[in-house]
Amino acid sequence: MSDYLNPNSSSYIPPDLELVKKLEQLIKSHFRQNHDHEYYAASLHLTLTRLNRITKFYLDKTVYEMLQDCIHNEAKLLLSTTTLSSKQIAFELGICDPSYFGKCFRKLEGVTPKVFRKNHQNTTIRS
Repeated sequence: MSDYLNPNSSSYIPPDLELVKKLEQLIKSHFRQNHDHEYYAASLHLTLTRLNRITKFYLDKTVYEMLQDCIHNEAKLLLSTTTLSSKQIAFELGICDPSYFGKCFRKLEGVTPKVFRKNHQNTTIRS
């Protein structure tokens, strides 16, 4: 038996943890186009309930929360490294309502996207 499959080996990775890693990669690859957490469960051939149990165990987050974190982190990156408007960033991230984007961003950060950008803008900006 290879070390990868031997539970007593230091390089053993439990199958459920492998699923979490696959899910993280899937979200990173598709979060701009697909915000449906059911899509990610189906892509991994699991029910959403089962996948949520696994992610809660390893990350203390649901698939939905993982997806929202990814979108939010990308929004912060775009605000601090580009000159795109909040509206453009919302559309770039697949959010059809820019005001909803602003409302959600403010709820999570405590400041508007505009204030966040002012406080976190890097010296190197790309358009």
